[in-house]
Amino acid sequence: MNNTRKVVKIFIASPSDIVKEREFFREISEETNKIKANALGIHLEAVGWAETDLGWGRPQEKINKDLNNCELVVIILWMRWGVTTGIYSSGIEEEFAVAKKRYNETKKPEIHLFFRDIPDDRRLNPDDHISRVLKFKAEIESAKELLFSRYENPEGWKKQFRIQLNNWFDRQPFGISEKLKEIENYKEKTERLELLQTTIQNKNDRVALDLIIDAREKAKSGLITKAEKGLIDANALSQNPAVINRYGLFLIEIGLIERSKIQFNKLLEIEPSKNDDLITAIAYGNLGISHQLSENFEEALTCFNKAIEFNKKIGRIEGVASQLGKIGINFRMQKKFDEAKPNFINAHKLLLKIGNTRKIAISFSNLGWLYYDLKEIEKAQNVVKSLYSIMMDKSLTKGLVIFVLILGYTSHN
Repeated sequence: MNNTRKVVKIFIASPSDIVKEREFFREISEETNKIKANALGIHLEAVGWAETDLGWGRPQEKINKDLNNCELVVIILWMRWGVTTGIYSSGIEEEFAVAKKRYNETKKPEIHLFFRDIPDDRRLNPDDHISRVLKFKAEIESAKELLFSRYENPEGWKKQFRIQLNNWFDRQPFGISEKLKEIENYKEKTERLELLQTTIQNKNDRVALDLIIDAREKAKSGLITKAEKGLIDANALSQNPAVINRYGLFLIEIGLIERSKIQFNKLLEIEPSKNDDLITAIAYGNLGISHQLSENFEEALTCFNKAIEFNKKIGRIEGVASQLGKIGINFRMQKKFDEAKPNFINAHKLLLKIGNTRKIAISFSNLGWLYYDLKEIEKAQNVVKSLYSIMMDKSLTKGLVIFVLILGYTSHN
């Protein structure tokens, strides 16, 4: 490893019945290093109780020291709760308490919580371990402070975690912390611009849109209940297309995919005289993302192709390129790499033609992941080097550094 790289530690906490997921945790961490992190001067180091040098003293205390040096904590539970640490009922309970206390004080580490589905027969006759896991899950749901994910098997977790880790990585400042506020402001402006210019009609619309943006910030801080209240207030104030669209994107961000589909379908149901082709194009594109995230691949392809149709109708080349990229991702998720490749390449050519550097960076990222899938590691690394060159090019306007935040599987625009 290059000594000039910044080491960022990510921690996995799980009882002894979580085996394959721990292997995948390290595999995906290394995968992210090869494709993205190392080229940007970052090295993700996967740590957990197995890597802790225990020696003398209370073992859990030493594990906690490693935990306190991590930027991300991943907690996975299935049918075992663990054994007492002498202070808490299990290592998991103590690690969660330590991570939560530090987060409340410093807003770090980010906590990702996963529950593997327990078979029905074991839920009906739970032992002490399962009872404690179910109780902990109920406590998390009741507190409404932390979102969690469910999965059926290790392969399903691998798919979820790959997306979550890359999305988490893309949100981190990692060396550009002073520019982060400027970047976020740029993102908000570009995200709203087209719909704001064409659809915002009155004060209520603007207040509603601001409520949704505020809700996003609350959700990032773990204030999910307050965020949901803001969304309810926004919808009571306005049914403007821009507000509906922003609500749908927010629901995607917090993992409520089925509810997001309802919002995007609302956009498509707007009376034609009050709608326009831009709104329809955006609605189909975002509805496609929702279908894709729930692995309804055929429905997603239909939506993306509809979005291309309406983008072509209004001459929005950037929109066409965005949908081609999403179609490429669709095929890639299905491991249809030969079908993904021409879509990624065509999207890249269109973006080069119109010169949108921020989205050129996204298309480079998609090509990088595809080359990794095809085991063409050298090509993948060269692509990431091109991304790094784009970011470091001082001739670019400061806002274009935003691409660091959105490299990965999807783009909402």
